[in-house]
Amino acid sequence: MTRLIFGVSLVIIKIYMTFAEFKNRIIKRWYFLIILIVVINFLFIPFVSRQDYTGSVSFGMNLNSAQLDDAILSGQDSLVYSALTEEFSLYLLSRFSSVEIQSLVGSPLGQTGNFDSQNPFYDVTSQYAGFVSLSYIDKDKNVVENFITAAVNAYNAIVKEWNQARLPVFQVQAMDEFNQSITQNVQSAQVKALPTVIAILIGLFLILIIPTKTVKK
Repeated sequence: MTRLIFGVSLVIIKIYMTFAEFKNRIIKRWYFLIILIVVINFLFIPFVSRQDYTGSVSFGMNLNSAQLDDAILSGQDSLVYSALTEEFSLYLLSRFSSVEIQSLVGSPLGQTGNFDSQNPFYDVTSQYAGFVSLSYIDKDKNVVENFITAAVNAYNAIVKEWNQARLPVFQVQAMDEFNQSITQNVQSAQVKALPTVIAILIGLFLILIIPTKTVKK
């Protein structure tokens, strides 16, 4: 740490004591800065030009207005409804995190690796009672579209699985319309300008520390 502070101090002293010389060096070596900016921007092209897509889709229970009104008007039914929605959302979280469902969703995407129930290859989050959201990022928009389709198919299988193991009063109806979206992610203007800023800083530092050749008369 001491050496770092000492080195920075020397640089600062050199800047303040030889500002006129430093300015002349920049004027004489402007081409060096241009070359450095071009080279570093070229090296950063894969990073700053990267873009990908995020596919998101939400799943839950499909209750018509009559069922919902009955659940709200009846205190007992309301408690049953609340317990049902909470249990169903936990069930969705558990099943979408399972290796079995990950394999079902991942197969159309070419995902054939070792799946981990503790760390699914897509994001699974709880939105509110009875609903969960899935999201997946890929550079290919078609893959993201296939993910949403595969997730919907998996959801229908999960609902069928849920209903087969429960009495009719606790069975749910699969949704027929889904809240889904595909968004394009691009690098911000600040990130795109970062290589140029880095090149300028490196160039100025090198111009500062590299001595100029003196011509003997």
